[in-house]
Amino acid sequence: MDRTWKLNPEEIFATLADLISINSVNPQYPGGPGEGLLAEYVGEFFKRNSIPYTYQLVFQGRPNVIATVARPPNRLAGLRGRSPGRPAA
Repeated sequence: MDRTWKLNPEEIFATLADLISINSVNPQYPGGPGEGLLAEYVGEFFKRNSIPYTYQLVFQGRPNVIATVARPPNRLAGLRGRSPGRPAA
């Protein structure tokens, strides 16, 4: 997967707005559906961008999304995302 990434500020902000709009509140809080819809969105993002990914179900409605991105030799890359799933105050 040899691909050059170009950052588009409009796409970045649109993606961020989409992510913020998804109800991903922890199901232990009242009305919390879990992170399932958020994980689906992230998985679809990876799919559209030809990035290999898998889902890892931790608890019902609370999956992880694990993606693999090729990197140049001798370069270390790491990213850990977390959706804490707390209701907005």
